[in-house]
Amino acid sequence: MVARHARFSETTFAFVDVETTGMDPREDRVVEAACVVTRAGRRTEAFSTLVNPRRAIPATASAVHHLTDDCVAKAPSLESIVPRLTALVADAVVVAHNAAFDLAFLPFLRERPTLCSLRFARLAVPEAPNHKNQVLRYHLGVRDAALSRGSAHGALGDAIVTSLVFDECVRRYLRAGGSDHVPTAIEIAMSPRRLPALPFGRHRGKPIGDVPADYLHWLALEVGPKSLDVRHTVRLELERRIRLSSPAASRTNRRASNRTLRDALRAVR
Repeated sequence: MVARHARFSETTFAFVDVETTGMDPREDRVVEAACVVTRAGRRTEAFSTLVNPRRAIPATASAVHHLTDDCVAKAPSLESIVPRLTALVADAVVVAHNAAFDLAFLPFLRERPTLCSLRFARLAVPEAPNHKNQVLRYHLGVRDAALSRGSAHGALGDAIVTSLVFDECVRRYLRAGGSDHVPTAIEIAMSPRRLPALPFGRHRGKPIGDVPADYLHWLALEVGPKSLDVRHTVRLELERRIRLSSPAASRTNRRASNRTLRDALRAVR
């Protein structure tokens, strides 16, 4: 566990990354895994391995990470590398860029203290064009001899990039007056925030207050826990609309509208 009074310079971080056969952890599997361990910004260990997913790798996935069935045919199973990964993160805070995705494929790490570097970067570098790992790499100008132009979309390269980006984000976060108490920083970064507009879908960019109720209802049913901010935003907006349901509407219509909103609200609680 994280020490109660741990500062960033005193904390061990384990940066994990996976490449997979697709985006759905219920159906897809890991094809490569990596973990980079640092303390006080110094890399102490690095581990990576191909993983046999025991299913075919779709061409669409190979186009991203360039791994094929032949590449992983003789690789170990995920189950066989669990002890190694578990040992690497034993005394560390697990960090991943969009942590919900990686930990969905590595469920045995879910009980570890976790910090999503994507969410942390939004706090530390709000002016970035976006907060994708490789965009942050070039926006922040991070460099390392272990990286090359071909290092993107490989688990080890991505884990190294995450560690370098994270270190720079920590420096900026602390310079801006952010808490040097790691548990507090984790709590702040991992807390859901209300979005001013939807980031995806048919109503992308539209202020949340202008999104039709039926679309909010659909989001309430379809958005999973990986979209923490969207789920939180939808819940707050549904609660607001229920409170402000127009008294001028007919009682029957108002009752029907509120029932729909309440059904949606139950789905995101």
